[in-house]
Amino acid sequence: MAIAVKKKIKLLDFSTFFCIISIKLTSEASKIMQPSELLVQTTHLLSNISSLKESDIPALVEILREHNRLYYSEQSPIISDREYDALFQALKNLEEQYSTVDMLSPTKRIDVLVSSQFQKGLHAWPMISLDNTYDEKDLLDFEKRIRNVLKSDKILGYFMELKFDGLGLSLTYRNGELVRALTRGNGVEGEDVTINALQIENIPKTIPFQEEVEIRGEVVLPISEFNRINRERMETGEKVFSNPRNAASGSLRQLDYTITASRNLAFYAYSFPYLEEQVTNRNWMVVDEMEKREGKTESGNMDKIFTYHQYLAILESYGFTITPYLFYAENIENLAKEVHRLGENRPVFDFEIDGLVVKLAKLSLWNTLGTTEHHPRYAIAYKFPAIHVRTKLLSIEHSVGRTGIITPVAILEPVNVGGVTVSRATLHNYDELAKKGVMEGDQIFIVRAGEVIPEVIGPIMEVRTGEEKIIVPPRICPSCGTPLTQDVGKVALYCPARATCPAQTSGAMKAFVGKHGANMLTLGEKIIDIFIEQGFLTDFVSIYHLKEHTVSILSLEGFKNKKLENILESIEASRNMPLANFFVALGIPQVGRKTGKLLAKYVGEKIGNEFTSGTVQKGSNSSANREPEGTVRLYGEGGNGDLNSKNEFFHGSLQDILFHLTYE
Repeated sequence: MAIAVKKKIKLLDFSTFFCIISIKLTSEASKIMQPSELLVQTTHLLSNISSLKESDIPALVEILREHNRLYYSEQSPIISDREYDALFQALKNLEEQYSTVDMLSPTKRIDVLVSSQFQKGLHAWPMISLDNTYDEKDLLDFEKRIRNVLKSDKILGYFMELKFDGLGLSLTYRNGELVRALTRGNGVEGEDVTINALQIENIPKTIPFQEEVEIRGEVVLPISEFNRINRERMETGEKVFSNPRNAASGSLRQLDYTITASRNLAFYAYSFPYLEEQVTNRNWMVVDEMEKREGKTESGNMDKIFTYHQYLAILESYGFTITPYLFYAENIENLAKEVHRLGENRPVFDFEIDGLVVKLAKLSLWNTLGTTEHHPRYAIAYKFPAIHVRTKLLSIEHSVGRTGIITPVAILEPVNVGGVTVSRATLHNYDELAKKGVMEGDQIFIVRAGEVIPEVIGPIMEVRTGEEKIIVPPRICPSCGTPLTQDVGKVALYCPARATCPAQTSGAMKAFVGKHGANMLTLGEKIIDIFIEQGFLTDFVSIYHLKEHTVSILSLEGFKNKKLENILESIEASRNMPLANFFVALGIPQVGRKTGKLLAKYVGEKIGNEFTSGTVQKGSNSSANREPEGTVRLYGEGGNGDLNSKNEFFHGSLQDILFHLTYE
């Protein structure tokens, strides 16, 4: 989470110029370490953290710079936040102890280069970080520091909100219109991702305010979307995202804005520097106008109180989404009790949080307290530790996805993780499994950070008994027995028998009938599996011939006339599904609801006109029938086509299935 500093950059002041030049010089001069070398040096420093000396400062600076590069530029951190914070605090303590002043130290600024694939832009106010802690007792010290500066024993009041685990974004509005969006970058300059930010539905494209202003917040990827995207990537053999934060960053920083549009990102606003400036200068008439207050307060009035709650209310009135959780306490003791309660019973949201942010309630005191080069003195973040739990790896299930990709799934001895009983965990692919070095029967650690699906961290080597079994990737499909294939340069194993493999048929069918596809809700997953086993369903087209099996279906246990009627009615209703739903139903990789709408808009009118005018005749799959102009082919001769995907279940042209949607 980034915080706005009160000092606005006027064009390019000297300190900003020095910062940018020093960032470029140090970044160009620094040697990029290999991850293995970096991990070795990091582990050495962490294991000796209580006995580090002045001579260790250069190593700490270099190591932290490297971790900053991986975190901010590569979005591929290799250590936990807690480990990074321990190194950061150690460096900060040593610098204070030995009075070391290095303006290029990571404790002073984040000296990473902004990616060259986007245009760069300067922030009007530097985007700095938050001081943080993992210890509830440190919150009391936070209040002591505030009281020492304010020299006050009066009730101060604090607000606490969620700490989003996403990507910082600054939005610039001019004459009420969104004209620029910059990532946090190195805090001074960021990447211009305006086109991609415009694809985020809950970012207001206009606001009722004419001044040029910046709104800051966090871009997050909902956990439901993260899971959907990773499932699709696993099914197509692509590398999965390690967590929602990395996925959000990668989604926002796409050169193809349609990919960003398909990812359903969300933006949560928490900072409005212009408003802070008005409160600091006691321009109450401006503030009252922003609050749409009837009675106007005279500017310069010392008695007016303006709180963070009112601050967020203004952002919300402009159409921004704000934190869904906000807690007020008069003192830190009461607030610490709430922190403890939430640590024991973490709130559940459809996005990742990694802690809570505590802010002084009254904005007029923010300016009095000021900021350091690194963080504001009026706010602090309390971070939740990731939940690590020990359990036993009982076996590996070789799961076949709808596109034939084989995924290893860890079957675990059930264990409680953050209030949820976990019995399965993801291993992504067999290369990943080999890297982790886990074996059947191992005692392992799993982690469940936020509310994401648990992930296997690795084995506990010291408790191995010698009875553990090496996990061997399968050679044949566990569903149909077909020899598995692995493409050159790819990590995924897949079953090539897409037309005859029951698991692929089942997965594709279930995706087709889903609520964002054909929406045949009465054709549930268990029913689909039964119908496939009985031979009633073999591909999408066979769904529309299900009526021909009425007698056989009614002879099955549990199927009565009414149940079958409901299923057939649902199938009939699907003939009028929107074209966007149809594209989603096909299960084309990377085609979700948004991309489905874009495809429908592109080809919709042409396809609609051709089919409703009766151009398509029965037997359309034969070479004698011309494919309607504008029809998008999934497969052409040799598997070519605009939306071709090698492992796609549906093969043939859209004609084939559209005929059954449109005609008896």
